[in-house]
Amino acid sequence: MRVEFSLPPAIADAVYTYADSADITLSQAGSELLKLALSQRGIDRGESIETPLNPVAPAQNSGGAPKT
Repeated sequence: MRVEFSLPPAIADAVYTYADSADITLSQAGSELLKLALSQRGIDRGESIETPLNPVAPAQNSGGAPKT
């Protein structure tokens, strides 16, 4: 499946640099980086996501005074 992204120049440069340094294609670099990012969020382990438009659930209040 083909997917295109618009990236800020600094991110695009970093992806190109990663692909070049790892001696892999840009497609392989994108796949590896996306898998890494998704695994950090737990998505590829089958954990639920909030909505398709907001895949990262908001952080729960981790203590302190209750919000009013």
